[in-house]
Amino acid sequence: MEQELKDYLRELVYGALNDSGRDNCKKVLLSRDVTAKRLDVDPSTLWRWEKAGYLRPIRIGRSVYYRLEDVEARERGETTCDNLL
Repeated sequence: MEQELKDYLRELVYGALNDSGRDNCKKVLLSRDVTAKRLDVDPSTLWRWEKAGYLRPIRIGRSVYYRLEDVEARERGETTCDNLL
């Protein structure tokens, strides 16, 4: 419960920072736990996907985040150009 609250607050902060009016879709970041829940996979699967180049995270310090745009593409079964690099 405490971790979920931290993730929720972190997402609120990033959402507020991203509401600058500049291409918000690409700037919204989701935590590892939120991404795993949204994609209905174990967090270790996200690690394997990273190693395979299937879904690239953004690292900020020791924290790992995923772009909302990339997660939504996975939900639709698409691959974004950024993930092919």
